[in-house]
Amino acid sequence: MSENINVIEKYKYVLDKKGIDLILLEKNEKDKERLEQLFIQLDSIFLIPQQQNMPLKIYVEKLINQAFNFVLVESNCDIGLISIYANDFVSKTSFVNAIGILTSHQGKQLASITSEFIIEYSKGVGMEYMKAHINKANYKSLSLVKKFGFKVLSEETDKFVVIKDLKEIDLHSSVRSESHHV
Repeated sequence: MSENINVIEKYKYVLDKKGIDLILLEKNEKDKERLEQLFIQLDSIFLIPQQQNMPLKIYVEKLINQAFNFVLVESNCDIGLISIYANDFVSKTSFVNAIGILTSHQGKQLASITSEFIIEYSKGVGMEYMKAHINKANYKSLSLVKKFGFKVLSEETDKFVVIKDLKEIDLHSSVRSESHHV
């Protein structure tokens, strides 16, 4: 876990240079409401599982209880979220639930920085693989994950399932030096 504390501190420092704070949400009612409000603010069909027709309140309850949820904050306003499951120690596979950034803050390399962060964070808790579902209409996300070395594992009607091998990542170097940036 100390590796992960270092990863969190590293990305807090990186984001702080942009005037942004990275906060790990706790498993409490206040942070559950905060996460729900941020999903509402982001208002993206790409962030909530479509196939399950899961109500937002139930989805957020599941995330707050089972996932690692981070919020990006600028000037006391929530501007983005990161949610990952990184607790499957049998398959050692983490799963990206959501990376969302308010439209007003897109184009500032925050998606790249948060992608680097979750890759290193997952590796730091002992994960060997990372998966994500990418809606076929979400070309930006598909392009981004491919730049970070994700491969399409399978294709379904409305989404791609992508995977990245984390075993070769050295936490003492940086994903930044291993990836190609936009």
